[in-house]
Amino acid sequence: MKIIFLFISMFMLFFKWHRFIFILISLEFLMLSLFLSLSTVLSEMMFF
Repeated sequence: MKIIFLFISMFMLFFKWHRFIFILISLEFLMLSLFLSLSTVLSEMMFF
């Protein structure tokens, strides 16, 4: 799941960089993937 969001964001950053809205969408996907990874790490620490 995280890899899918990361791949979409990198794809948009590399291929649609000339449009500002695509950069914003890709940054949003990046933040979402980072948040998902952070939440999994935090939940693992919580239930440990």
